[in-house]
Order: sequence, then structure tokens, then C-alpha cells
Amino acid sequence: MGRRIASVLVLLLAVSFVAYMLADLASGNQASYLLGDYADEESVAALNAHLGTSENPFVGYLSFMKDFFLLDWGYDVKGTAISSLVLSRFSVTLELTLLSLCLSIVFSLVMAVTGVHRSGAFLDVAGDILSIVIFSLPSFLLSILLIVVVSGLPSGGFVPVSVSLSENLRHMLLPVLSTSLMHSALLSRVLKNSLRREARQPYVTTSIAKGRSGRKIVSHVILRPSLPPYLALLSQSFGAMMAGSAVTESVFALPGLGSLFVSAALSRDIRLAVTLIMLFFLFVSFSSIVSEIAMSIADPRIRREER
Repeated sequence: MGRRIASVLVLLLAVSFVAYMLADLASGNQASYLLGDYADEESVAALNAHLGTSENPFVGYLSFMKDFFLLDWGYDVKGTAISSLVLSRFSVTLELTLLSLCLSIVFSLVMAVTGVHRSGAFLDVAGDILSIVIFSLPSFLLSILLIVVVSGLPSGGFVPVSVSLSENLRHMLLPVLSTSLMHSALLSRVLKNSLRREARQPYVTTSIAKGRSGRKIVSHVILRPSLPPYLALLSQSFGAMMAGSAVTESVFALPGLGSLFVSAALSRDIRLAVTLIMLFFLFVSFSSIVSEIAMSIADPRIRREER
């Protein structure tokens, strides 16, 4: 575990350095861009000091990293504290991710277990084709198709749970569907292949000889040994949903971290954009560590190999 955490820190430094340098290269001098061509040097220097940027990108990067690890993230180009922006929008992205993850579990389990129990039947073939089509679609196109096909539901905006739970769920239904369908397509394929591979083991033949029905064999005998690769992908899906929320939140106008990153990139807000990139990287790294723990719990053989 210590080696894993050390590798995450090394990758974090590499990702942050590349992201900061590319952002600085794309936006140039941020203060000069914001103040315009006719700003004097004193105004540019004062705004650079206020934003925490520097004309030297290496000096700016070192200052940024020091502030990031000290949780002093500074201010965006509008003068709002980045920490307050992240905290105010984090709950929206977290809600979208958790609801999508729960729905992905339901969809993938039903599709995988049904496909294995009725292997080769119409539902199995149709499910495979549908999962391939959904997984092949770009996320923004799937979101737009849902808006067109599913009528009667809000296609944008957000209502907090504290205001109205029912309206919150109505506004979140289409974004959750879009995200969960994309991930459940891959999750169901992985679980179905794992179930089919496990079904060829000798102990399954013994269970069939004892007179167990096909449904009980799938749900009680081969499901648990088939879970490790599914749990690994499911844990990683959490980080992928958090980091990949930019498209969904932009299409459905959700005030989350993803849409905040898009607005930061469009306004050339280097400090805010790179901070969000590092947070997304930490989400993905955390989900990867959780996936390893989940696999070791589900399959004791992995724990023995690690020892």
C-alpha cells in the first residue's frame, strides 16, 4: 500500500507539472490577458501577485504546488476563493456520481445475470448489441439523444435536495441515466464474461449434477467468484465518473466540478483549472486504491499473492 501511495504522489507531481505548463503555454500571461493590451506593467504585476501566478512558469508552478499542499488554493479570475467554489460544487458532482454508480450496478447485474441464464436467447443477443452501441456513442451524443427521446423531464438546471427532493431527482434523472448507461454497458460485459468463464469450472458441473437450477447456480454459486474483475472496474468507474463529469454537467447545465472546469478552461483561469485537474486525478487514484482493496477482499488468492 505504501508503494502504491508513493506512486500516486509521483504521478500527481508529473500530471500537475504537465497540466500547469500546458495551461500556461495556452493562456500566456494571465494578467495581461485579463487587463488587456493597454495595461501598464505595475497593474500586470499586481494582478499576477493577486492571482498567485508569475511571469516565470517554473516559479509559478512551485508556488502553486506549495499552496495546493497547504490547502491555500488562492482565487479565481473573478476574485472568488477556489476552495469555496470547489466545496459549493462538489456536492452536485458527488450526487451525480453516486446515483449513476447505483444505477449502473442495477443495470449491469440484471443484464449480466439475465444474459448468462439465457445465453444465446434474444434478450442476451439484444443486450450485447445494445451495450456495444451505447458504449460506442460519445457521452455528449448520448446525453442529447436522451433529451430528445425522453420527453417530460427537465433537460437542464439543478434543484438542491434541501429545496425539493422530488424536483432534485427529476432534474438529475437524465444526467444520471446518461452516465449510468455508458458505464453499465462496460460493467455488464465484464461481469458476463467473468460469469461465463466461471461457469466452465468443474465445481459448477458438480452443482448441476446435484440438481440445482440454472438460476440458483448463477446467483448462489458462480456470482461471487466472478465479482473481483467487476468490483475492480466498478471502483475505477467512481473516479472515472467524477473526472468525466465535465461533458454531462455542461450538456445538462449542472453546477458541478465538471462544468466549473469547462468555464475555467474557457476563461483561461490557470490556477482553478489545474487545481481541478489535480483533484480529478486524486479521485481516480483513490478509486484505483479502493478497487485493489475490493479485489483482495472478494478474492483471498490476491491477498496470498501480495504476501
